[in-house]
Amino acid sequence: MTKIREVDEKVYQAILDLGENAYGASIHGKIQEKSRVSYSSVYHSMDRLERLGIIETWCGNTSPERGNHPKRMARIKESRCLTTNT
Repeated sequence: MTKIREVDEKVYQAILDLGENAYGASIHGKIQEKSRVSYSSVYHSMDRLERLGIIETWCGNTSPERGNHPKRMARIKESRCLTTNT
């Protein structure tokens, strides 16, 4: 069993819920529906989950609407039993 932070659990669940549409801003938006979290917390959480081997991230396509910056896409790499540090 892997112990993670509460924000990591929220990011993980948002990625599961969003499926193929999971990227930094959409993950943040999904979490914001229920609780407040900063964009930087989402990206730091994505880094932690990736280091643990739970998710994988990559750069998506660029678009003029995003100033030609790529989306940071995410998907679940390995399904695990997770618990939060409380």
